[in-house]
Amino acid sequence: MIAAIKDGKYTIDAKIAKRIDAETDNVENIYFGSPLDGIVFTDFRSLTTKGYAAAATAQAKELTKVKDAIYVLPAA
Repeated sequence: MIAAIKDGKYTIDAKIAKRIDAETDNVENIYFGSPLDGIVFTDFRSLTTKGYAAAATAQAKELTKVKDAIYVLPAA
């Protein structure tokens, strides 16, 4: 991300920037969000649905294993 910012490979989402400006127009000039809010990186490859689905399935299986291990523990 640092290289992308240094190389100018990003844009700023105008709607989010406007919302941040509105929220920081308070007395303390505080914004409770991420420093990356509103930054759209233009040089990153997009995620594939197929890869996401495979990762979500693997994660769900691991979560099930953990839940199963917890539920069979003795009450003591």
